[in-house]
Amino acid sequence: MHRLPLQRLFLRPNPSPSVSRIWLALTLLLSASYALPVLQQTLQPGYLVPNDARQHLFWMRRFLDGGLFPNDLIADYFQSLAPPGYRAFYWSFAQLGLDPLALARILPVILALFTTVMAFRLSLRLVPIPFAAFLASSLYLQNLWMRDDLVSATPRAFLSPLLLTVLYAIAAHRPRLMLLGLLGLGGFYPPYLLVAAGVLVLLSLQGEFPGSWTGLGLGLIVLMLFPYLLQSSEFGPTVTLAQAQDLPEFQPGGRTAYFAQDWGRFWLWGGRTGLQPPLDPPLLCSALLLPFLPQREPIPHLPLLQALLLSGLGLFFLAHDLAFRLHLPSRYSQHSLRVVFALGAAIALVLIVQFILDKSVVLCYVSLGLLLSYLVFYPQGLGNYPRTNLIVGNHPALYEFLQEQPPETRIASLALEANQLPTFSRRSLYVGYEYAIPFHRTYHQEIRRRAIALMEAHYSPDIQHLQQFLTEEAIDVLVIERGAFEPDYLERSWWTRSYPEISQTIQQQLQQGQIPALVEGERSCTRFDDGLFRVVEVDCLRSL
Repeated sequence: MHRLPLQRLFLRPNPSPSVSRIWLALTLLLSASYALPVLQQTLQPGYLVPNDARQHLFWMRRFLDGGLFPNDLIADYFQSLAPPGYRAFYWSFAQLGLDPLALARILPVILALFTTVMAFRLSLRLVPIPFAAFLASSLYLQNLWMRDDLVSATPRAFLSPLLLTVLYAIAAHRPRLMLLGLLGLGGFYPPYLLVAAGVLVLLSLQGEFPGSWTGLGLGLIVLMLFPYLLQSSEFGPTVTLAQAQDLPEFQPGGRTAYFAQDWGRFWLWGGRTGLQPPLDPPLLCSALLLPFLPQREPIPHLPLLQALLLSGLGLFFLAHDLAFRLHLPSRYSQHSLRVVFALGAAIALVLIVQFILDKSVVLCYVSLGLLLSYLVFYPQGLGNYPRTNLIVGNHPALYEFLQEQPPETRIASLALEANQLPTFSRRSLYVGYEYAIPFHRTYHQEIRRRAIALMEAHYSPDIQHLQQFLTEEAIDVLVIERGAFEPDYLERSWWTRSYPEISQTIQQQLQQGQIPALVEGERSCTRFDDGLFRVVEVDCLRSL
């Protein structure tokens, strides 16, 4: 008799709607407990920005002020990369006067709760047991918060809720919702339309999804991807694998490290090249037991997970083969595997609990207590959870001084802090390590030229060389960090990772006692000094 409450609350399929709503409420409550610490961080006053938003969001201030970032190569490049739906989303809020960076502070929690609901509904379609949906959603969100996807507020922040929406619509046989979800994927994360297409084809071939609906979905996918096949980027063709092998940016430790020295890192754990199986939290590994566990009844929608797994893996290997025309291979595997592992682990855990219940009611109570305690307390034992990767600006006086300069001001700096200046100062940056993305050849060649030219002029002992550079490149101010003329400065500033030859040459010159002309110019032309950074006026340097 003690088995009945357990079965009714935890293991009974197709329960009353009230039971499902209770479990959904508990799932949202647990999800909120993961997300609220993020909100506490993102809403704190001061200068802060998600790590990748420095690339993908800073230029959106053009929506509020069209005069910002004029003739700015970096802003133009990252604006060109923004998917249309992503761009339209922030633009629409900007028309209401909401700063895109301010919206990015509250967006992660909203996306997390929406993701929770869709994960719950998808799992309930696969296995109509609310407790299984609770497990799947909680494990999925736990793993998701171990990365900075949601916090980034970049296109990949929208991928999880949109992908889950498409999968749910397929499982529920809701073609209109499926088409709407595909439109969202195409608007925010177009590459994943290929994974969705693979899922539709595989399910159709197995007779698990109506062919007419598959045709509608594939037709919409082709329409959304067709423009990408026709258009060519103004920033040049995509770099080839052979070309990448000769670039230091793609080597271990480089700006966009792709190649790895060992097989396991390259194929399994590499951030850009690896499968990245989601093995944390450890309960996700329960998914590996699913093929070996006896099932009392067949799981009707299990082919959906199998199709997602095969489609994601297929695109992963295809992206490796076509590198870099489909961008990075890990983008196709990690998100698919997260869904497969979370839902597979939930199903496996429910099967195990059912087996334990058949043996001992007491042991089942103990197992459920341990399982629930694990979900609640495991994240609290992690050092960096939830992961936010927020960049905090610690030099407000510098940012505010630069904000006071004319909108067309162009800043040049070798300091790592320069990576934050477009976001915090709202002024154009000549070149920055964070923005030296090497995937498009014309853009990369220009960024590389600028970086080398800046380093050469910055450390040149010839004042005329420095002045000629500043004039030709239309630099308005230089931001110089204390210690910038020490021999190991470029190495500490990471420039040596992508430009080792010029960095070593400059280091040798400084070690030999060669004094850069900028040292003297810095003393007489500084217009701002906070003890760590000096802003040097270029007009003054030209008159020396």
